[in-house]
Amino acid sequence: MNNKILQIEYNHKRNDTRKFFQEIKTFKHQQLILPTTCKDISGNTISQIDEVLARWKEHFQNLLSVPKIPERQQQISGKTVTTMKFPHQHIM
Repeated sequence: MNNKILQIEYNHKRNDTRKFFQEIKTFKHQQLILPTTCKDISGNTISQIDEVLARWKEHFQNLLSVPKIPERQQQISGKTVTTMKFPHQHIM
């Protein structure tokens, strides 16, 4: 599988579009197997498909939600400037 991916990448970098799309097409016919279980917030395994889907939905909603940080206004050279800090700035 990794060799195939490397070959696709190589064909793309060489602008060999014919071989690139031929290799991509082989992936299209493979069956995609999705995980049927996952863990809830407490760490318990859940296997009911509706519960699994709801947990994934909850996970990505939490992952993608960005907390709002209030804007700060400053006076710089007699002008009011509004600055805003983003959460990722606190990580580093």
